[in-house]
Amino acid sequence: MNHVQLVRVSPGVFALHGDLNFYSVPGIEGVFENLLSADEAEITIDLGEVSRSDSAGLALLVEWWKRAQRRGISLHFSHLPDQLLEIARISNLLPILPFDRDKSATPPLQ
Repeated sequence: MNHVQLVRVSPGVFALHGDLNFYSVPGIEGVFENLLSADEAEITIDLGEVSRSDSAGLALLVEWWKRAQRRGISLHFSHLPDQLLEIARISNLLPILPFDRDKSATPPLQ
């Protein structure tokens, strides 16, 4: 699967579904701008339904985080898949990016 979707789960909470990789990132890249134009002061993106990911997926999360910061929006990522977690660890991004470690033990949003 080379398709990924960002779905609104509840106010301020969105879930990514599908693959987050080199092939799918260009199709989802601009979707985040729509979230930033909404009146959300805090946004959580649940990654529990991301099936496969690579460094392009992590680069996308970094870019979204930077865009949110520039607009004064608090952005959090929850349920980071092991594959993305390992890439973030190797890249030394775990201490920097807003990964909700408390929520990692809870099941992904349905």
